[in-house]
Amino acid sequence: MSKSNRPPNRKRKVLLFILIALILLNVYYKSPLTYVKEKKIINYAMLRHRIDFVLESIQIDAGNKKISYKLYTRFSAEPEQFGKIRCRFNEYLKKHPDYFINDGYIIELQFVGNPSGGPIVIKFSNRYNDEKFNELGSFDKLDCLELTSFANYMEFNLYEIKDFAMFQDIKALMLEEDFKVKDISIFDNFKSLEYFRYKGKLSDEQKEELKNILPDDCLIDI
Repeated sequence: MSKSNRPPNRKRKVLLFILIALILLNVYYKSPLTYVKEKKIINYAMLRHRIDFVLESIQIDAGNKKISYKLYTRFSAEPEQFGKIRCRFNEYLKKHPDYFINDGYIIELQFVGNPSGGPIVIKFSNRYNDEKFNELGSFDKLDCLELTSFANYMEFNLYEIKDFAMFQDIKALMLEEDFKVKDISIFDNFKSLEYFRYKGKLSDEQKEELKNILPDDCLIDI
């Protein structure tokens, strides 16, 4: 038998089999069917978004019932994409009431500026704490949105959102002191707010406009 007609090398077959197995294992590991329980929900949330977003880390404190997911953008992403990931996260919580973090966990979904884990640009969570009013808000899904000063010039820009459909059910909105408020009317897009906090500077006119825009029963800390 000539060399050109010989069957494929056995070693090549083994290597090919291993390569295929690794690819399938990786796909399984990144799917909602994964055996890693804390990854099921984030894999579900990130479906169709893995080109632009990467899971940086998962931090879980089972004793204190707290879990935090950190993502960063691989490429430039539209601000609506952040909202879509949050909505899919909430969707999984609703579809799987027996999922372990539904059992009283403090949940955070953070989007950070780079692969090293910081700085935090925006954060979705299911809790807020207000010292001024001694108020603790707790929700059964990610209904709190916190914007840091980095949201002014990094991946997420509040003023570039074209469709607020993914944000209209946000119940608590917190802005860091250095967050730049350019136009008060932007907050009229948050129709379900129960709590609003901003420690930055606003004129008396802006404060009055804000109070007129936000829902009547919204707790305002400015």
